Amino acid sequence: MDYYNIKREFCDEDRAARLYLRTTVEMKSSLSRDKWEEELSLRASKAEQIGRIRPDERTGSDCVQAFIANMAAPSTLKEMQYVDGKSLPEDVLSSSENVWTVPRWAKAGDIVFFMHTKTARTTLTRLRTELDQNDSVGASERMYFQKMINHNLDIHAQYGGKIFAVGRVCGGPETVTAEDLANAIFHWRSRVYASIDHVTPLANPLDISEFNDLVIVSRGSALTPLYDDEFVGLRKRIGAKNQLPNYLMECIARPVPLREINAENWIKVANDYRRSFITEKQYRKFYLDYLLKCVGDQKKFYEECRCQRPDISDSFMDYVIKFGGKFLPVEAKLSVGAEPHIKDQVGKYVFNTMILLDNMKGKTITGNDCHHGKVLVADTDNLYMFTAEGNTLTPIFRLEDLRSADDVGSIIQSISKALR
Repeated sequence: MDYYNIKREFCDEDRAARLYLRTTVEMKSSLSRDKWEEELSLRASKAEQIGRIRPDERTGSDCVQAFIANMAAPSTLKEMQYVDGKSLPEDVLSSSENVWTVPRWAKAGDIVFFMHTKTARTTLTRLRTELDQNDSVGASERMYFQKMINHNLDIHAQYGGKIFAVGRVCGGPETVTAEDLANAIFHWRSRVYASIDHVTPLANPLDISEFNDLVIVSRGSALTPLYDDEFVGLRKRIGAKNQLPNYLMECIARPVPLREINAENWIKVANDYRRSFITEKQYRKFYLDYLLKCVGDQKKFYEECRCQRPDISDSFMDYVIKFGGKFLPVEAKLSVGAEPHIKDQVGKYVFNTMILLDNMKGKTITGNDCHHGKVLVADTDNLYMFTAEGNTLTPIFRLEDLRSADDVGSIIQSISKALR
């Protein structure tokens, strides 16, 4: 069981409130849409008032990101042969758990809406034409491919251009290697994947014509991020035709209140929404900048610092801070798990002959001014310490444990210990 499930299972003060809300979900079929939503809102507020479901849970652990995963059809006969004619929608629906391509910012608990592309029929029709014109294909093989193409066309007739299932990300993203991609025969080249659980088929799939006024599905990518209003609207429209799983009913997709984050409240506000940052720039500006000012020897830190070593090309460090009397490089990522070459990258930040801290003032240091062979790495889940000796990257602090200014001391201790 992953952390998200454990938290939801054991951190409620009283599960009766969850059951209370679920009875409202079950009332959906007997109430009008407006009346059902009004009743659900009233019961949620009442549950919060009696302390059964805490408001911070509804805006913290239940706050998620969401995206549409739009899947095509095999684009070559070789691909179709490899999957033995099985369509991607069938692959998704064959199990309640799966592994699928996700955005780099995906976290456990995020919501996936599975969709089959409307254009898959064009691809399949082209394959059938290519098969008819290919004289080198034998009779039995031709019959096999004809059967597989017709099967995929039947699946497209059922699911093409529709959202047909929902699921929940249950683990952090991981990246496949370049070698794996080189050996792949499929037309897609996504490198970032995550485990998906609680895959739930929709009894009544939602056609794109029923939500294209709300969401513009990406044509250049298989993944379409859904922002707060898009997520809420899409969930309502799917829910109007289907019984939704509890995890989808109870979660909240809310944008990070960037304008509200400042030096006084960043720990509280940013930590509630830390997992919702979808760009590294957001994460750095509204979270990591504040954190580094607290843990360093001084509030000043340096950004985008050029470093030089005679054996490699120049590199740029995200940050350099002063810690324990020496300088320490810092690298920021949304998810370390989605960076297969992270150790190769930060390995370039050690043993440098020159590091340019401030281009305007011409301020430079050397590798001797830094902690020997060490780089601090941060993503939205943890702080890590890279150690050149042994080429290791070790988690040293969970950012979810940073709840108040008092916890900053624990981070400083963790960094100090990792530098020994």
